[in-house]
Amino acid sequence: MTTTSKVLVIEDDIDQKITEEGGTEAANQALIFTARVMRASFRDCDVVARLRGGEFAMLMAESTEKMMMAADEALSEARTPAWVQ
Repeated sequence: MTTTSKVLVIEDDIDQKITEEGGTEAANQALIFTARVMRASFRDCDVVARLRGGEFAMLMAESTEKMMMAADEALSEARTPAWVQ
């Protein structure tokens, strides 16, 4: 099994939608929450960073292709917003 370091970048415009609906503070809190959930979802050796807006990058050290695909799938599911009224 070959392992390498991989970078996964996701971009979501959810911060813009939240800013429009609830203001800048609400968008900031949503981004903080997103970062915390992402950090908790990855290994201690991985790095999660916010690049700009709703764009995040994850450096997955010593990862297999299968691990990367699983992470991408999990993040895709997490990007589906669940609005609470």
